[in-house]
This record gives sequence, C-alpha cells and structure tokens, in this order.
Amino acid sequence: MNDKERLQIVKMRAAGKGYGTIAKKLGIPLSTVSSFCRRRRINKDNNANRAAGISFSWKGACVHIYQNTIKALGSPRYVRFLFDDQKKHLAVQVCSPQESGAIRVSVEKRKINYISSLVMLRLVWKVCNWEKKDTLRCYGKIYKKNQVVDFDLNNAERITEEEFMAENE
Repeated sequence: MNDKERLQIVKMRAAGKGYGTIAKKLGIPLSTVSSFCRRRRINKDNNANRAAGISFSWKGACVHIYQNTIKALGSPRYVRFLFDDQKKHLAVQVCSPQESGAIRVSVEKRKINYISSLVMLRLVWKVCNWEKKDTLRCYGKIYKKNQVVDFDLNNAERITEEEFMAENE
C-alpha cells in the first residue's frame, strides 16, 4: 500500500465509508484496509475524531490546524497549544484572547488554519526527534466537554509533499 492509498483510506473512513467499500474503490484487499485501520485505531466509533487533524511543516515553518479540528471545538475565535513533552502530546484548547498563548483563529473558509510558531515547532521537533525534511500529520481525540483536541504525537505519520498539498486544496 502506498502513501496515496493510506491518505484515501483515512479520508474515506472519516467520511463514514466501510472497509469493503474502501477496498473495492482502491482495488486493495479488504484485510489490508482493516489491518491499516486497526493499527491506526480508525473505526466507526471515532470517525469524527479522525477528521480532527494537525500537521507540522519545518520547511513551511508552520503548524497547520485542520478546519475540522476548529469545528470540533465549536469554531472558537482563539485557541492555544498545550504541550506535554513527557508523553509527547499536543493539545489545541479553546481560550480567551487574554489567556497566555492565545492564537487568533482565521475565519476564512479554508481547510487549514496556518499558525507560524517557530518556538512550538522547535520544541516539538526536538522532543519528538523528527527529521527537519519531514512533514507530519496527526489525528486527535476530541474532548468537547473540555473544549480540547488532544494529539498523540507518537502516532504522527510522515506525509509526502503531494499529500500535504492535496490536503490544503
């Protein structure tokens, strides 16, 4: 299975498609699709969570918060990052403009919110020991009651520049 097929599986599962439908559409074995989804914990119970995403680009010097992540948080005007360097978790939390680390969320109708935070990038790259040539994507778990999306960076996956550009179209 190639990177493009992996991306299609994630997108199709986020859209609620079943393993059989995905396998048939991509022309790959059902067992390959189900195994991939099981390893990445992509199932019907958390499809909405899979759509909450974030990506990191050293080359672009940006953290990209997916619009679905912002929507899952109730489309707030401000968010902030919370980073647990011991567990390698990054959270995006709703906050007020007066709170420390507040970042204004773009109101433009696009899939990605671009946040340029060199301090955050350097910290994440150092703690996670990622290579600077890589672009990475991670899906998070939504905690609506706490207005936070938690990203386990241990599960971040490398994506190609083509995949990254496709996500931003």
